[in-house]
Amino acid sequence: MAGKREGRVVVRRVIEGGHGAHHGGAWKVAYADFVTAMMAFFLLMWLLGTTSQAKLEGLAEYFTDPSSLSRLPPGGDPGILRGTSVMEPSFIEAPPASPFDTAPLAPRGEAAESELAEELVAAFAPVGEAVLDNMRVERAEEDAVPSVAQVEARLRQALAERSDLGGLREQLEVTRTPEGLRIELLDREGSAMFASGSNQLSPEARRLLELVAAAIASSGDRLSIRGHTDSRPFTSGSGSDNWLLSSDRANATRQALVALGLPSARIAEVIGKADTEPRLPERPDDPGNRRISILLLPAPAPAAAQARSDGNGTQR
Repeated sequence: MAGKREGRVVVRRVIEGGHGAHHGGAWKVAYADFVTAMMAFFLLMWLLGTTSQAKLEGLAEYFTDPSSLSRLPPGGDPGILRGTSVMEPSFIEAPPASPFDTAPLAPRGEAAESELAEELVAAFAPVGEAVLDNMRVERAEEDAVPSVAQVEARLRQALAERSDLGGLREQLEVTRTPEGLRIELLDREGSAMFASGSNQLSPEARRLLELVAAAIASSGDRLSIRGHTDSRPFTSGSGSDNWLLSSDRANATRQALVALGLPSARIAEVIGKADTEPRLPERPDDPGNRRISILLLPAPAPAAAQARSDGNGTQR
C-alpha cells in the first residue's frame, strides 16, 4: 500500500537475573549432612577418650587381624573381646572370625545336650554348695544368738499373741538404751508386780517373766536386774526400807528367771535402787516408779576382757 512505511517488528523479552537461585533447599541438605557427620565424629572422639588403653589395643588388634580371635582358646588372655571363663573349654564355643559371621551353629544331639548339662552342673555345683553352706551357717548363728532387735521383736510378738495377758501389755515396756536393751515390769494403779511391801511376785508378774525368759533364753547377753520403788517411806519400827525392798524384789526376780530355765551364770548383777532413779520424777509417789528393770548387757570387747585377766588367763 502506497504511503505506508514498512519496518521490522521488535519483540523485547526481559529475562530475570539469577539472583533467586540461592533461595533453593539443596544447601540445607548438605549442611545437615555436615552437622550429622561432625556430631558422629565428636561422639567417636569422646568414646575413644573415655576408653581404657587395654580396650583400645584390643580393638586395634581386632580390626587389624580379625581372624586372630578364632585361634584363641576359650578363656584366653584377658583383654577386650577375649574374656575368661570358669567352665571347661570342652563345651565353650570359639568366637566367630568376624562379628558379621552369622553362620548357624551345628545342631547338637540329645546325648551332647545331656552331656553339656551335666558338665554345667558339675562346674557350678561347688559354688552353689559353698553359698548354701554360708547361708546355713549365718542362719544358725542368727537362731543361736539373737540380736537385740530380734529379742525386742520376739517380746512384742509374744505380747500381741497372748490374749490372756489383757491389760498387762501396758506393764511390760521394752526400750533401747546406751547400756543395752532394757525390759521393765511396771506397776500400775490396781495392778502391782509384787504384793504391797513384800518381795512376793504376783501371778501377773510371773506370766510376764515367762515371756521374758523365753525371749532371752538363747541370747548370750548377761543380765543386770535392778529393783526400783516409789518414794513413800516405811512406817517407823517396820525393820525395812526402800533399799531393802528393792534389793529383795530384784533378787526374787532373779530366782524366778533361774527357775524358768535361765542359767544363773548369765546374771551379772542384782541391784536395789530404792527411789533414787524415779521413772516419773515429777510424781515420786506414783506407782509407775515401782518396777523391775532387766538390762541385757552386751558382751564385753576382747580387749576389755583381756584387761580383766592376768597372764595365765585367770580372771581377777
